[in-house]
Formats: sequence, structure tokens, C-alpha cells
Amino acid sequence: MKLKEKMQNSFFALSDNRLLGRKKLAISYVSLFLVFTLVLVTTVAWFTVKDTASINSQAFSLESSAALRVNDGQEDLSNHLVVKGFKLEEASSVDGRNMFFPSEGNFKDSTSAMKFREGTAGDRNKTYVYKDFKLNADSDMTNVYVKGYNIKIVSADGNVLGKFDGSTEIIRDDKGVPVDQKVYDPCPLRLAFITDSSKTPTVIDPSALIDEHAKNYNAVSSTNTDGYPATKLSSCKTFSDFYFYSGESLFTLLGQKPLDVTLVAWFEGAYEDQSVYDKYAGASVTIDVELESNYNDMEAITFIDKTIGDKGENNPWIKTDDCIVTMQYKDTDATQKTVVMKYLGPGVDGYNTWTAALPKDVITDISFFRFSTTNNIIYNSWHTKDNVNNELSDTAKGWIKAPGLYPLQESRIVNGNRSLVYTAKRGNGYGKTDSTFERLSPCIGYWDYSPSGSTVETTAPSPTTPTSGGGSSEDPVINTGVYLNIPDTKQWLRNYLISGAYEPYVIYNYNGVKSDHLMKFESDGARCTLDNCSAPRGSRVIGFKFVNKNGTHTQLIPAKNEYIFSTPFNVSYDVTNDDTATYH
Repeated sequence: MKLKEKMQNSFFALSDNRLLGRKKLAISYVSLFLVFTLVLVTTVAWFTVKDTASINSQAFSLESSAALRVNDGQEDLSNHLVVKGFKLEEASSVDGRNMFFPSEGNFKDSTSAMKFREGTAGDRNKTYVYKDFKLNADSDMTNVYVKGYNIKIVSADGNVLGKFDGSTEIIRDDKGVPVDQKVYDPCPLRLAFITDSSKTPTVIDPSALIDEHAKNYNAVSSTNTDGYPATKLSSCKTFSDFYFYSGESLFTLLGQKPLDVTLVAWFEGAYEDQSVYDKYAGASVTIDVELESNYNDMEAITFIDKTIGDKGENNPWIKTDDCIVTMQYKDTDATQKTVVMKYLGPGVDGYNTWTAALPKDVITDISFFRFSTTNNIIYNSWHTKDNVNNELSDTAKGWIKAPGLYPLQESRIVNGNRSLVYTAKRGNGYGKTDSTFERLSPCIGYWDYSPSGSTVETTAPSPTTPTSGGGSSEDPVINTGVYLNIPDTKQWLRNYLISGAYEPYVIYNYNGVKSDHLMKFESDGARCTLDNCSAPRGSRVIGFKFVNKNGTHTQLIPAKNEYIFSTPFNVSYDVTNDDTATYH
């Protein structure tokens, strides 16, 4: 971390002129899900003035969905925590466990040349945020995901310096037409979720959309007797890593045993880009984090790349260079949400395929973006919205008159069913362009694509027909399969099977109803299989269990990431080091 020389020279001149008032924490609550809102006042990195302001942190209890209860042991159940007017001092921490603060009056040109003191219990909720809470569930396995978050950074004069909520901020004109993309600078705020002392805390860079954008830094990890630091490179994740279906669970609750969690938030002073601090000095930061465990109202959406070039060349081009696919939609509460779609490889007929979860009630105002991870900009867009055909380029308007193409849809309701599959067919007719307006112009794609163009779009799903993934009224029961690979590092788990004392099951969840399915296993216990299992479309794999035949013991293996069956498919899971299962 580089510092400007003027910082050290002006430290004492400015220290008496800070007008940041002492404020108390305000607590409020809402139901259904957990929300943390933290309003923080920041200062320039390694440029801290002592503040003896105390806080009045009221006791709080938090309750989420029917399957998840969050509280701190108090009797009065509440659901919404709001912390306002909290002034953070610059700190440094690798993972939120141990916090270090620069010794007063000891500011140098680099972190390693400075002296630090280790934080104490007296610093908690005075110089950084430190909140303990418990998670409780009423089922054998409950996965907890990030439902949403919102961070807004406002300067002292009211200008918005940054807005981070997981969505790609699109600027639209008065008719709702996308005209520009807003890109904000990174932010040095860090959040950490700490559970068991033996597990590595989860540190999140809330300003990053994907891991490639998360900023790591050489944070203070310890100090010697003189206060000089040893540093260690941090490892930050993003909130998108913990979205339902496309990510993995942030927490997993097993049975009735509560999980103790600590939320830590701080302003990382070892951030390398000093201009970041100059920009955010004196700004107020609002953070809103939602956790949720009940996702029965979600279904899996598939995005398939069957594009051709502008000149008709048959060469799908979405997954080129550094591009990923994101899906943005207007949720039922009117908020914009963006999820990074999980890449499944050449999954459908050999074409590149992505998937993500979408609320069942969201049928319009859906966009897919071809997103550059290097430049942090959108290259191409596929929209489902009102009047989308009026936004087509003149070239694209000509394309949709050709055989095999037809006008774009304004809803994903096709032939009376909610479509689950979107197929990208062409670009937007502008080719390579530096114009943001042209990059956001609609490309050609369809829900339940039909070469004959015979799909019939309606405004609402039929009450008598099931969700369709292929343009026909298919039976809601589909054929599914699940495989579980047990590595040799988990020989104890293999031995459960080899001994003949245990039976393996995979657990499905459909609309909140769980069902256990007995699996077969190989003689060495390395692989369990479930083939040709009929299950309702939308069933989720939530985990596995090994049950002792005499009923004395059950070993639970939660699914770190849940797979949703939207089409007939065989999914393969691997048992990991932390005794969970993941699919790739």
C-alpha cells in the first residue's frame, strides 16, 4: 500500500477538525428474511483519529423463512437489524478473526514500515462491526444462501460514489430503453462470516461481481513485540459465490443443532490503491445483506448458445475471450437482481450451456448479458420485455423476417407454459462496437425456440398445463439420475458401505417436500448411483445420507450446491474434504 507524503505531514493538522458526531446504533426489524444494514463513516487509509464514542447495541433476534430461524437467544423474535451512524477506523485483517490497528501517530509509506496494535474486545462495535448471532433450523439439512445485498456509498456532498448490489446497473431513458452501463470503482470495505474456529472464515469483497474482480491484499496477520507487522495475502470471495443454485451455500445447518456465526465488517487499510481512500474519505456507506433458506419458488433456467455470425457463419461466439453470461431480472418486489450463470459446458446438443435460478413468478423483464470479466462491461444483450422489438436495430429487424426467426418475445410464457430454456440465435446487427447503446441493443433469441416460429406467447401460464422446457405440454414428471463419488481420502465413508451396515440415500426436495431415494453402490464403496428416478420437474438435490440399518446412526452429507432438475439429466456429485458434496 502506497501513501502520499502529505498524509503524514497533515495528520496532526487535521486531527482536531474532524466533525464526525457520535451516533448510536438504531435497530429495526422486518419478517421473512435476515437483513443486516450497516451505515458506516470512513476516513482515509492509515489516517485515523481516535474516537471514544460508545454505542448502544440493543439485543436483537432474527427469524428467516419457515425453515430457518436466526436469533441471539432473546425471547422477543425480530427479523431486521439496522445499524446507523457507525464510524469505522481503518483496520487490517486477513480473515476478520484478528484485527490490527495502526498505532496512533505512526504513519509510514507502507504497511510493513508501520507499527500496529492488536484489537481487543473493547474495539468491537466501536472501531469495527462485530455481531454474533445463531442460525437454527427445523429439518435435517438446511442450506443458507445469500438472497441479496445492497451497498451504497455517498460522499459528504451527496454524490453517489458507488452502488454495489450484485446487479449490473443499466441506465435507461424515459421510455425504458437501455442507453448506458454504470461502472463503479472498487471499494475497500470487507465483510467476514466466521463460524467454527477450525474453519476458514468467508471474506467477501462486496464491490466485486465475480471472483476475478475481488481485490486481495497483503493484510496484517500478526505483530512482533515492537508492533511491526507480518503480512499475509488475503483471499476474498464475492456474494455471487453464495447465490442459490448458481453458487454454493454460505452456511449449512444439520438437524436441530444451532450454528453460531459472527459477522465482521471493516475498512481494509492495507488496500493498495490509495486513490480509493482519497475518493471515499468522509463518505457514508450503507450495507444491506439478506440471507434465506427457502427457495421453493425458484426454478432453473437454461441459456444455450446457438448463435451465428453477422454474416451467417455457423460459429457460436458467446463464450469467447473472457466472457461469461449473467442474467438480470426484475424480482417480484420490483428490485433488480443479477446472477452469474453457472457454465455447464457443451451440455445441450454440444452447444455451450449456462444455468441459473429464476423466481417462478418472474415472466418478463429478463435480460441475459455477455459480460467481459476483464473490461467489466456488457458486450451483448438478450432482452425479454415490453416493446422489445421496437428496440431492434434496422439490421436485426430484417433478420427476424428470415426463415427460422420471428419477432422477439415479451414474456417467457409460451404455449401456456413457463419456458425454462432460452436459445440465443444471433447478435444485434451492430457487430463490434464501442457504443454502449449499441451493445445494449437487443440480440436475437427465444424462449422455447421453434424453427417453424409456431410458438404462441401468452401473458400468463395455463392453470392446467405444466411448465415446459421444450415448447410442448410435457408431463411434469421427468427422469433423473444422481451419482456420488467418494474419494479415497474418505475411506471411513466407503467402509460404511463395504461393511454392509449402512445404506446410502440421496435426498430430493420438491416444493418443500423432501424424499429419500435409495442408491446402489460399487463393491469398493467409491461410487453410489441412482438411475432412472422419476421425479417432478423442479426437484432439487439437497444432500445425501448414510443410514445405519439398525437405526442407531445417520451420517449427513449436505449438497454444497443444489442441483435443480429442469430437464431429464444425470448429475454427478463429489464428496469434499469438509464432508459436503458438490457438483461441477
